[in-house]
Amino acid sequence: MKYKNFPYYFLILTFLLINCKKDVTVYKAEKGILDLRNWDPEKESVLSLDGTWEFYWKNLRQASELSKLSPD
Repeated sequence: MKYKNFPYYFLILTFLLINCKKDVTVYKAEKGILDLRNWDPEKESVLSLDGTWEFYWKNLRQASELSKLSPD
């Protein structure tokens, strides 16, 4: 039987792949606020925009203004 050692190889491969995962800090916007105090752009050059947020082209809006706006 040429597949009798398959479970052992599978377990070894699984353990190797689990240890290869990259530790990534997830930054998530909550209620339009994205806390980047601990973000280092030298180490993490790409930043995911997860969470809830809104984008206004060529406009800087304050939080007090956003509560008055109606959704389109």
